[in-house]
Amino acid sequence: MSWASRRKAVYTSGAGGFLLLAGLLVFFLFVYQSPSCSDGKQNGGELGIDCGGGCQKVCAAEAEAPVVLWARSFEVVPGVYNVVAYVENPNVGAGVAAVPYRFKIFEEGNILITERMGATYLLPHRTSIIVEPSLNVGERRPTRTQFEFLAAPQWKKVADRDVPALFVQESTLLNAETAPKITATVINNSNTDLKNVEAVAVVFNAEDNAIAVSRTLIELPRAERKTIVFTWPKPFPEAVSRIDVQARAPF
Repeated sequence: MSWASRRKAVYTSGAGGFLLLAGLLVFFLFVYQSPSCSDGKQNGGELGIDCGGGCQKVCAAEAEAPVVLWARSFEVVPGVYNVVAYVENPNVGAGVAAVPYRFKIFEEGNILITERMGATYLLPHRTSIIVEPSLNVGERRPTRTQFEFLAAPQWKKVADRDVPALFVQESTLLNAETAPKITATVINNSNTDLKNVEAVAVVFNAEDNAIAVSRTLIELPRAERKTIVFTWPKPFPEAVSRIDVQARAPF
Protein backbone atom coordinates (compact mmCIF):
# COMPACT_ATOMS: atom_id res chain seq x y z
CA MET A 1 0.00 0.00 0.00
CA SER A 2 1.34 3.39 -1.00
CA TRP A 3 1.89 6.23 1.45
CA ALA A 4 -1.17 8.06 0.13
CA SER A 5 -3.35 4.96 0.50
CA ARG A 6 -2.15 4.43 4.06
CA ARG A 7 -2.84 8.04 4.92
CA LYS A 8 -6.34 7.79 3.43
CA ALA A 9 -7.03 4.62 5.42
CA VAL A 10 -5.95 6.32 8.66
CA TYR A 11 -8.24 9.28 7.97
CA THR A 12 -11.13 6.96 7.10
CA SER A 13 -10.73 4.82 10.22
CA GLY A 14 -10.38 7.91 12.37
CA ALA A 15 -13.54 9.41 10.97
CA GLY A 16 -15.37 6.11 11.45
CA GLY A 17 -14.20 5.87 15.05
CA PHE A 18 -15.30 9.43 15.71
CA LEU A 19 -18.76 8.74 14.25
CA LEU A 20 -19.02 5.56 16.32
CA LEU A 21 -18.13 7.37 19.52
CA ALA A 22 -20.53 10.19 18.69
CA GLY A 23 -23.29 7.66 18.01
CA LEU A 24 -22.62 5.89 21.32
CA LEU A 25 -22.67 9.21 23.15
CA VAL A 26 -26.02 10.14 21.61
CA PHE A 27 -27.39 6.68 22.43
CA PHE A 28 -26.40 6.83 26.11
CA LEU A 29 -27.49 10.45 26.53
CA PHE A 30 -30.84 10.37 24.76
CA VAL A 31 -31.89 6.74 24.15
CA TYR A 32 -30.46 4.38 26.74
CA GLN A 33 -32.21 4.05 30.10
CA SER A 34 -30.54 2.18 32.92
CA PRO A 35 -32.59 -0.65 34.49
CA SER A 36 -34.99 0.56 37.17
CA CYS A 37 -37.90 -0.73 39.25
CA SER A 38 -40.40 1.41 37.36
CA ASP A 39 -39.57 0.96 33.69
CA GLY A 40 -42.13 -1.78 32.98
CA LYS A 41 -39.43 -4.30 32.06
CA GLN A 42 -37.83 -7.33 33.72
CA ASN A 43 -34.18 -6.29 33.80
CA GLY A 44 -31.43 -5.46 36.22
CA GLY A 45 -31.70 -8.74 38.14
CA GLU A 46 -35.44 -8.47 38.86
CA LEU A 47 -37.46 -11.64 39.39
CA GLY A 48 -40.45 -10.18 37.56
CA ILE A 49 -41.50 -6.94 35.90
CA ASP A 50 -40.42 -4.19 38.32
CA CYS A 51 -40.46 -6.60 41.29
CA GLY A 52 -38.11 -8.83 43.22
CA GLY A 53 -34.34 -8.60 43.31
CA GLY A 54 -33.33 -5.09 44.33
CA CYS A 55 -36.84 -3.66 43.89
CA GLN A 56 -39.02 -2.60 46.79
CA LYS A 57 -42.04 -4.31 45.25
CA VAL A 58 -42.35 -8.03 45.99
CA CYS A 59 -43.42 -10.29 43.14
CA ALA A 60 -46.77 -12.02 43.67
CA ALA A 61 -45.11 -15.42 43.24
CA GLU A 62 -42.76 -14.65 46.16
CA ALA A 63 -45.54 -13.81 48.65
CA GLU A 64 -48.20 -15.89 50.35
CA ALA A 65 -51.82 -14.72 50.28
CA PRO A 66 -53.22 -13.25 53.52
CA VAL A 67 -55.34 -15.68 55.52
CA VAL A 68 -58.76 -14.71 56.84
CA LEU A 69 -58.90 -16.60 60.14
CA TRP A 70 -62.49 -15.63 60.91
CA ALA A 71 -65.09 -12.91 60.49
CA ARG A 72 -68.09 -12.17 62.77
CA SER A 73 -70.66 -9.53 63.64
CA PHE A 74 -71.79 -8.36 67.07
CA GLU A 75 -74.89 -6.46 68.11
CA VAL A 76 -74.12 -3.17 69.83
CA VAL A 77 -77.69 -1.91 70.21
CA PRO A 78 -80.84 -3.29 68.55
CA GLY A 79 -80.45 -3.09 64.78
CA VAL A 80 -76.81 -1.95 64.85
CA TYR A 81 -73.81 -4.29 64.53
CA ASN A 82 -70.03 -4.08 64.58
CA VAL A 83 -68.17 -6.45 62.25
CA VAL A 84 -64.65 -7.77 62.72
CA ALA A 85 -62.18 -9.99 60.86
CA TYR A 86 -58.92 -11.53 61.99
CA VAL A 87 -56.50 -11.52 59.03
CA GLU A 88 -53.04 -13.06 59.17
CA ASN A 89 -50.14 -11.94 56.97
CA PRO A 90 -47.77 -14.94 56.87
CA ASN A 91 -45.04 -13.06 55.00
CA VAL A 92 -41.88 -12.12 56.87
CA GLY A 93 -40.46 -8.80 55.67
CA ALA A 94 -43.35 -7.99 53.34
CA GLY A 95 -46.45 -5.87 53.92
CA VAL A 96 -49.22 -4.05 52.08
CA ALA A 97 -49.70 -0.28 52.31
CA ALA A 98 -53.37 -0.41 51.26
CA VAL A 99 -55.74 -3.09 50.01
CA PRO A 100 -59.52 -2.75 49.58
CA TYR A 101 -61.92 -5.11 51.34
CA ARG A 102 -65.62 -5.78 51.86
CA PHE A 103 -67.71 -7.08 54.74
CA LYS A 104 -71.04 -8.74 53.99
CA ILE A 105 -73.72 -9.63 56.54
CA PHE A 106 -76.24 -12.37 55.67
CA GLU A 107 -79.43 -13.55 57.30
CA GLU A 108 -80.95 -17.05 57.29
CA GLY A 109 -81.22 -18.47 53.79
CA ASN A 110 -77.90 -16.80 52.82
CA ILE A 111 -79.73 -13.57 51.98
CA LEU A 112 -77.56 -10.46 51.97
CA ILE A 113 -78.62 -7.83 54.51
CA THR A 114 -75.94 -5.18 54.04
CA GLU A 115 -72.30 -4.67 53.18
CA ARG A 116 -69.49 -2.28 53.98
CA MET A 117 -66.32 -1.60 51.99
CA GLY A 118 -63.07 -0.11 53.18
CA ALA A 119 -59.29 -0.36 52.89
CA THR A 120 -56.60 -1.52 55.27
CA TYR A 121 -52.88 -2.18 55.52
CA LEU A 122 -51.14 -5.42 56.47
CA LEU A 123 -48.02 -5.39 58.62
CA PRO A 124 -45.35 -8.06 58.04
CA HIS A 125 -45.88 -11.42 59.76
CA ARG A 126 -48.69 -10.19 61.99
CA THR A 127 -52.39 -10.69 62.56
CA SER A 128 -54.52 -7.62 61.86
CA ILE A 129 -57.88 -7.05 63.52
CA ILE A 130 -60.05 -5.26 60.97
CA VAL A 131 -63.21 -3.61 62.32
CA GLU A 132 -66.11 -1.76 60.73
CA PRO A 133 -68.49 -0.22 63.27
CA SER A 134 -72.19 0.57 63.26
CA LEU A 135 -73.69 -1.38 60.38
CA ASN A 136 -77.46 -0.87 60.38
CA VAL A 137 -79.49 -4.06 59.76
CA GLY A 138 -82.91 -2.83 60.92
CA GLU A 139 -85.04 -5.64 62.32
CA ARG A 140 -83.26 -8.39 60.39
CA ARG A 141 -81.12 -10.99 62.21
CA PRO A 142 -77.57 -11.67 60.93
CA THR A 143 -76.52 -15.32 60.82
CA ARG A 144 -73.25 -15.12 58.84
CA THR A 145 -70.51 -12.56 58.23
CA GLN A 146 -68.15 -12.67 55.26
CA PHE A 147 -64.89 -10.79 54.74
CA GLU A 148 -63.06 -10.61 51.40
CA PHE A 149 -60.32 -8.62 49.72
CA LEU A 150 -61.39 -6.84 46.55
CA ALA A 151 -57.95 -6.78 44.89
CA ALA A 152 -54.71 -8.72 44.98
CA PRO A 153 -52.39 -7.24 47.63
CA GLN A 154 -49.46 -5.25 46.26
CA TRP A 155 -46.67 -6.51 48.50
CA LYS A 156 -43.57 -4.46 49.27
CA LYS A 157 -40.49 -5.08 51.36
CA VAL A 158 -40.87 -3.76 54.90
CA ALA A 159 -38.02 -3.93 57.39
CA ASP A 160 -38.71 -4.35 61.10
CA ARG A 161 -37.38 -0.85 61.76
CA ASP A 162 -40.09 0.57 59.49
CA VAL A 163 -42.97 -0.99 61.46
CA PRO A 164 -44.30 1.33 64.20
CA ALA A 165 -43.26 -0.10 67.56
CA LEU A 166 -46.49 -0.12 69.55
CA PHE A 167 -47.06 -2.07 72.74
CA VAL A 168 -50.19 -2.67 74.82
CA GLN A 169 -49.98 -3.10 78.59
CA GLU A 170 -52.32 -3.31 81.57
CA SER A 171 -55.46 -4.46 79.72
CA THR A 172 -58.26 -4.67 82.27
CA LEU A 173 -61.96 -5.52 82.01
CA LEU A 174 -64.32 -3.78 84.42
CA ASN A 175 -68.08 -3.99 85.10
CA ALA A 176 -68.63 -6.93 82.74
CA GLU A 177 -72.09 -7.69 84.20
CA THR A 178 -73.40 -4.12 84.08
CA ALA A 179 -71.66 -1.55 81.85
CA PRO A 180 -68.55 -3.27 80.40
CA LYS A 181 -65.39 -1.24 80.10
CA ILE A 182 -61.87 -2.19 79.07
CA THR A 183 -58.90 0.03 79.88
CA ALA A 184 -55.43 -0.43 78.41
CA THR A 185 -52.18 1.49 78.02
CA VAL A 186 -50.65 1.93 74.58
CA ILE A 187 -46.94 2.78 74.35
CA ASN A 188 -45.26 4.29 71.29
CA ASN A 189 -41.65 3.14 71.17
CA SER A 190 -41.20 4.43 67.62
CA ASN A 191 -38.94 7.28 66.61
CA THR A 192 -41.86 9.18 65.07
CA ASP A 193 -45.16 10.68 66.20
CA LEU A 194 -48.08 8.49 65.16
CA LYS A 195 -51.38 10.06 64.12
CA ASN A 196 -53.44 7.04 63.07
CA VAL A 197 -53.02 4.46 65.81
CA GLU A 198 -55.85 1.97 65.62
CA ALA A 199 -56.60 0.27 68.95
CA VAL A 200 -59.02 -2.67 69.00
CA ALA A 201 -60.43 -4.72 71.88
CA VAL A 202 -61.97 -8.16 71.29
CA VAL A 203 -63.77 -10.08 74.04
CA PHE A 204 -63.89 -13.91 74.09
CA ASN A 205 -66.07 -16.47 75.89
CA ALA A 206 -65.03 -19.74 77.54
CA GLU A 207 -65.01 -21.54 74.14
CA ASP A 208 -62.64 -18.85 72.87
CA ASN A 209 -65.26 -17.45 70.50
CA ALA A 210 -65.40 -13.68 70.10
CA ILE A 211 -68.53 -12.12 71.62
CA ALA A 212 -67.84 -8.37 71.37
CA VAL A 213 -65.50 -5.89 69.71
CA SER A 214 -64.71 -2.18 69.91
CA ARG A 215 -62.29 0.14 68.11
CA THR A 216 -60.84 3.60 68.66
CA LEU A 217 -58.34 5.83 66.84
CA ILE A 218 -55.76 7.88 68.72
CA GLU A 219 -52.70 10.03 68.20
CA LEU A 220 -49.57 9.09 70.10
CA PRO A 221 -46.32 11.11 70.10
CA ARG A 222 -43.01 9.29 70.09
CA ALA A 223 -41.83 7.73 73.36
CA GLU A 224 -45.17 8.44 75.04
CA ARG A 225 -48.00 6.32 76.42
CA LYS A 226 -51.74 6.79 76.57
CA THR A 227 -54.54 5.09 78.47
CA ILE A 228 -57.46 4.17 76.24
CA VAL A 229 -60.98 3.09 77.20
CA PHE A 230 -63.44 0.86 75.34
CA THR A 231 -67.07 0.83 76.47
CA TRP A 232 -70.24 -1.09 75.63
CA PRO A 233 -73.82 0.09 76.31
CA LYS A 234 -75.02 -3.23 77.74
CA PRO A 235 -73.61 -6.38 79.41
CA PHE A 236 -71.94 -9.04 77.26
CA PRO A 237 -74.20 -11.95 76.23
CA GLU A 238 -71.85 -14.52 77.82
CA ALA A 239 -69.25 -14.79 80.54
CA VAL A 240 -65.85 -13.45 79.52
CA SER A 241 -62.83 -15.76 79.42
CA ARG A 242 -60.21 -13.40 77.99
CA ILE A 243 -59.71 -10.11 76.16
CA ASP A 244 -57.37 -9.23 73.28
CA VAL A 245 -56.30 -5.60 72.91
CA GLN A 246 -54.07 -4.68 70.01
CA ALA A 247 -52.68 -1.44 68.58
CA ARG A 248 -51.22 -0.85 65.14
CA ALA A 249 -50.37 2.00 62.78
CA PRO A 250 -49.46 2.22 59.08
CA PHE A 251 -45.82 1.78 58.10
